[in-house]
Order: sequence, then C-alpha cells, then structure tokens
Amino acid sequence: MNYNHLLYFRTLAETENYRRAAHQLHITQPSLSNAIHNLEVDLGVQLFEKKGRGVRLTVQGTRYLEYVSRALKELSQGELMLSYEMADSDHVLRLGYVMSVSYDAVPEWMKGFRKQYRKDIFFSCINDTSDALGQELLNGNVDVILSSYLDDPRITQQTLLRREPVLLLPKNHHLANRKSIDIRELNGESFIAHSRNTAFHRIMTEIYQRTDTHVRIVSEADEDRAILGMVRAGLGCGIVLNNPELHGTDFSAVPVTGTGFLGDICIGKRADDPLPDTAEAFYQYVLNTVSEQ
Repeated sequence: MNYNHLLYFRTLAETENYRRAAHQLHITQPSLSNAIHNLEVDLGVQLFEKKGRGVRLTVQGTRYLEYVSRALKELSQGELMLSYEMADSDHVLRLGYVMSVSYDAVPEWMKGFRKQYRKDIFFSCINDTSDALGQELLNGNVDVILSSYLDDPRITQQTLLRREPVLLLPKNHHLANRKSIDIRELNGESFIAHSRNTAFHRIMTEIYQRTDTHVRIVSEADEDRAILGMVRAGLGCGIVLNNPELHGTDFSAVPVTGTGFLGDICIGKRADDPLPDTAEAFYQYVLNTVSEQ
C-alpha cells in the first residue's frame, strides 16, 4: 500500500468507473486495476463490486473511504504548508471552507479575485467541518474561513449564502421520487449522521427533538462526501446542505421541509487580529460580490 493506491482508490470511489478514473489520474486502466487489486489483497477485503458497466463501493469500501479521505486531506494540508513556506507570503491567501461551497461559490470567488486583484495569488486551501475550521482560524493556520455560523466572540462572521437541507436517499428508497419530504415523515428511518463533533450534528439533533422526529442513527461521518458514499451503498439516509454536486443515478437528493432551518454560509476572520493585505482584500471582495448579486 502506498500514497498512489489511496489516491487511486478515492478517485475510483468517486467516479465508479475504471475508464473515467484512469483518465482523471493520467494512468492506464490496467495500471489502475492492478493497483486496486493489490490494495484489496493488502487489506484482505473487497472494496468494490461490479455494477453494470461500472463499480460501486462495498460496505467495507464505504467505511474505508472515510479514513482514506481523512488521511489524504492531512497529507494535502502538509503539502500546502510546505508550499506556503516556500511562496512569497505577501501573495499567499490561506483559506478554509466547508464542502457545501467547494464546488461552485469558492472557485468562482477565487477566479474573480485573481482577475481583479492580481493573477499570481497563491491559494492555500483546506476543506473541513465548520468547528474544525474555526479552530484552524484561531490557531492562525488559516486567514479566512467560509463556514456555518460559529458562536465565538473571537471570530467575526458575516452571512454570505443560505442553503436548504436536502435528504440523500438510495435510489430504491420508497421516498426517493418525492419532490419534498417533511422532517416528521422520517420517523424510524435509518440515518447516517454528521459526527457528534460537528455543528450540523447539533443543529439536526435540536430539529429532531423539536419536531418529535425519531430516526435511527446507524453510522456517522465528518464529511458530506463520506455520508453520500454510505447512502449510495444503501446503508441509510442522510441530510446535508444542498450543493451543485448532489446529482447521480444511484441516489436522490430531496428538499426537506418542516425544519425551520436554512444553512448559513458565513465568511469569517479573527476578531482582534488584522488580516494580511491580500487576505483582507479577498474578504472584502467576497462581501462586495455577494452584495451585488
């Protein structure tokens, strides 16, 4: 087992197709197949099973994906740290953000800021839960975060976006074809929840109590991607904030009503610590961009 094997495994888990995964990884399909086979031999478990012309994760593969994603994220952060130390710090912006804005809002803001401010800005980015990002901010490891609201006087935050919660369902679930689902209809359903150390877990726990909804938590994970993987494997349902990447042929994403909740995405910085010029310029750029929309 090596770094490439883990990267290959995650890419295949995301694409569910050997040809597409090999194309993304810039390797041959036989090389990818051989690497996955060697990884399965090393672990002593089957990670993928055939599904039509593609593959999908087994139950063991779905569970393993959460750990692999976490390990690869840590390694990526280490690489970014080294890149940051080697780069001109005047042109580096250390940015942390949650998964629900990683596919659309953040890349567009980065692109627009580079065009307006300067083209050689180096973005050092991490993706994590809101609570973890808040701690990274307070520890001085990032300059700006894009997260849910954090009730901490040491962090200054302003709301940028609001996103509705959606229910992720296996395609064969009896509620999968609904246009919307009231939270109270989920009594007794098996759920993959956000981990107990996340703000989203606390929010959903309060909603379940307030609406007298009793779900059965069968697993938990930090990241939306890991929750989606378990939903696709048929392990249960999950609630996440809506984002453009929630589409596929083997699961459904249905708006949830009756929660009285919209997820705020806020931009945050340390309250009593002036930002570097580049980070402050980005902070103001995002606020101005959102206010003009």
